Amino acid sequence: MRKYQQLLLLIISCISVGVLLMYKTENNHLKDVLEVINFFGHRSDILKKVESNATYIRDFEYPLAVWQAFGTHFHGYSAYWRRNELVSGGDAVAIVVGRKGAVLNFKCSLNFGGPTNIQGKFRFQRVDKNGEDDNSEFTRYYFYCKVTRDFGTPTSVVFNEPSASNKNGYAMKLRLVKVADKGMQKLAVHHMTVCLDFYNKEEFYNMTSVEKQPQELLEFFIHHYILGVEDFIVYGGDDIPYTLRPILKRFNVRVHLLPFNFPFSSGNSSERIHNIIEMDCILRNINRASHSILLNANEFFYPNTHLDDENSVLRSIRDVDSGVTHFDLKPFAICKDQRHKYLIENTLYDPEVKTHSLSLYRPQDNTNAVSVEEPRRQDLTVSKAFVHRYMNCLHVGKDGLHDWRNLLREDFMQHLERLKEEIKLLI
Repeated sequence: MRKYQQLLLLIISCISVGVLLMYKTENNHLKDVLEVINFFGHRSDILKKVESNATYIRDFEYPLAVWQAFGTHFHGYSAYWRRNELVSGGDAVAIVVGRKGAVLNFKCSLNFGGPTNIQGKFRFQRVDKNGEDDNSEFTRYYFYCKVTRDFGTPTSVVFNEPSASNKNGYAMKLRLVKVADKGMQKLAVHHMTVCLDFYNKEEFYNMTSVEKQPQELLEFFIHHYILGVEDFIVYGGDDIPYTLRPILKRFNVRVHLLPFNFPFSSGNSSERIHNIIEMDCILRNINRASHSILLNANEFFYPNTHLDDENSVLRSIRDVDSGVTHFDLKPFAICKDQRHKYLIENTLYDPEVKTHSLSLYRPQDNTNAVSVEEPRRQDLTVSKAFVHRYMNCLHVGKDGLHDWRNLLREDFMQHLERLKEEIKLLI
């Protein structure tokens, strides 16, 4: 019996030594990669992100947003609670779509964790102006539920349609947001989050060959990660290839996946659905990120420096009036050359191709985040930041193709050269 115990101990020791050697080999390999990255001038704080296994997870996914039916004609996606800091009470706001022409007849209440709900005052705002939804099945709304007394922080908002068979109403979990007033300390804990619209992904698939799809999607995440983005909120995240997830996890890239089971036909309404995602992206990042941006999978954000640098675009807009919440970026329609392995290597764009507008947001200052009022905007020059929209240029405009590099200063180009080398190392 003693011999068997000694044999078992020997086997366990051999396995332990083997695991230790394997761990040491992988650790040395990681250090080699980090040393090469450091050679190309990668910042030390980014290196610490790669080396560290301890992650600070922000609750971008809670409560999980999903389209749920409000009776026959309406669906809600997400709901937020805003406490009124000046007087008692507050209001809940929900992002809702309804079938075009449907009659609105709702009441609302709030649940504060007890057995009964507190009745609130219901109102709504139509996001679509007259005529904007003529060619679609749906209309976009904000639903509000307001109380004027302090009952604490509610956990859910309930919308009741008196004519519906469900007398208990339709409950939505609430996410707390605190909008900073002037002079109030900012609550955001991270400098930037990227929201990815992967629901409207048909163009990405149409523009990308089947064999290149995983690599180009990986390049999207790695590109922005190198720039200093740690958190990505992916709408329609169920369609992200599962094989990418362990790779992103290895680099400590945090990808927060949200379903987007839109209840109506998208038809010719992809831009309006994209704007619904923008509404949620801004609200979801309040208290979590100082800045955010909504991109499609074939759109890459190019700031003038690493986002943590002293002269980065994020620091340069600090002194801009807090009432300005949208900084509009110049988009370039970049023609993809299949001979290039990496998207960043493409240098030509078609100036005659019109692309949709893209903006850098400041969610914390966005007091109109739940309003149909037009936000205050400011243009950002190309010397600060821009966006590349990669596409197949089948029919080039009369003016021909232009080299986007001719528009940049030397220091901006040096930054992009370093970025390109780091992308090649990590992919």
